[in-house]
Amino acid sequence: LTVPASGMVAGTYSRVDASYGVHRAAAGTEAILRGALGTAKILTDTEYQTLFEAGVNCIISKPNSGVLMYGARSLGQKYVSDDRLDIYTTKSIKEGTEWAVFELNDEKLWLRLRATILSFLERLYQKGAFKGDGEGSAYYVVCDASLNTDANIERGIVTAEWGYANKKPAEFVVHRLNKITASSN
Repeated sequence: LTVPASGMVAGTYSRVDASYGVHRAAAGTEAILRGALGTAKILTDTEYQTLFEAGVNCIISKPNSGVLMYGARSLGQKYVSDDRLDIYTTKSIKEGTEWAVFELNDEKLWLRLRATILSFLERLYQKGAFKGDGEGSAYYVVCDASLNTDANIERGIVTAEWGYANKKPAEFVVHRLNKITASSN
C-alpha cells in the first residue's frame, strides 16, 4: 500500500526529538521511517543530487538501513534543526518567564529572569545544542540596567536578551524578550 509519508515523517521527528532534542537533525540512520517497507520511487544518484541541491529532503531506501529521511535543510538551504531550535528556545523562554508579569521591575526581577533563562540554556548546552565552551562562548543572558532603562522601568517594561551559538553554521542567534510587569502604569 502506497501512502503519503507525512505521518511517518512526523513520528520520526517526534522520536528524534525525544531521544536527542530539537537541535538534532531528523536525518540519516537515526531517522528511519519505522513501518515503511520501501519507497514508491527509487531515486538515481543524479536525481537525488539535483533534489538535494534544490533543498529538497528526500526519503530513500538504503540496504541494511531501511527507509529513512535523508537531508536536514529547508528550501532556503538553512538547517531545519536550527529553525526548530530557535522556535523551541523562544517559545520556552517566553512561556517559562510568564511569572515576571506579576513582579516589580527591579534588580531582583532582573536577577531571577537571568537565572531562569541561564538555567534553561545550560540544560540545552549540556544536551549538545550549542557550539562553544559553556556560558559566554556558547550562550549568554543579559538582564540588567543596560537594557532596563529608567524610562522602560517607568513604563513597566522589563527586557532580557539572550543568545546562543548554533552548531551549524556557527552563527550566534540573539533574541530580546519584553514583558509588561506589575509595576506598569
